[in-house]
Amino acid sequence: MKAIGFANKFYTLWDLSVEPLYTEVNGQHRQSGEKHNRTYYQNLSTDLDKAQARFTELTGLSAPSPHEDLRGHTRSWSTTTSQGFQVYLDDEFKFGKYIGEKITESTDADYLSWYAQQDDCEVATKRLCEVDTNYLLDENGRLTTVKANRIKSVFTEIYQGNLEVTAVSNFKGYDQDPEYKEERGIAWVNVTIDPTNEDEELFCEDNPYGAQIKVDVTDLNLQRKHFRGHEYFTPKGMRSFKKEVFTVVNNKPVILLQN
Repeated sequence: MKAIGFANKFYTLWDLSVEPLYTEVNGQHRQSGEKHNRTYYQNLSTDLDKAQARFTELTGLSAPSPHEDLRGHTRSWSTTTSQGFQVYLDDEFKFGKYIGEKITESTDADYLSWYAQQDDCEVATKRLCEVDTNYLLDENGRLTTVKANRIKSVFTEIYQGNLEVTAVSNFKGYDQDPEYKEERGIAWVNVTIDPTNEDEELFCEDNPYGAQIKVDVTDLNLQRKHFRGHEYFTPKGMRSFKKEVFTVVNNKPVILLQN
């Protein structure tokens, strides 16, 4: 398509064209974008009427109004775009060593696990669960491992108050005036349990130095302490919170046996 541009002084003659761009996928050429070419030919005139008359003389076409995208340009240039073009199907890898191959035919569990996390790909997630029974989808549809899900179930039991826990650390991370109000009165403490089943044994194996839980400590009247440059907190009147046995009720620790 022929067009009229305007440089700093002269109206100019241009040719505008679009070329399809292709990507080869499994022996197929699929359109992956477009190349937009703006080709400069010559100056026409400093006067618009004369420039349009010259345009018609050279091209045999009716003269258009000056093209805004060509304003200020006197040299040819091109741009490419891929917006709006889907090269790879939903069940094909879009990048990586298996690019273009069918996700639903892959048996590489390690790669499927990596790819599912990189691209948030539901097809890869589903295929991974089919290929490797160590993976599953949790109640929110997120990818996890059987091991992680079993350990998570123990955390759930703790937060629901169904398990007694023993503190193996003092409270940490307590901020009396936090930047975010949802963190007000919240602290962390490491705990362990006496396992009574395989899931709880797995929980203890995965947390040999205690598992960190977050609890509401607004009722404990914590006091700040320091030891060798480390800050920690204990309930007022307690030298240490370690070895205290408690349950979590409404996200608050309820001490069962005070040492």
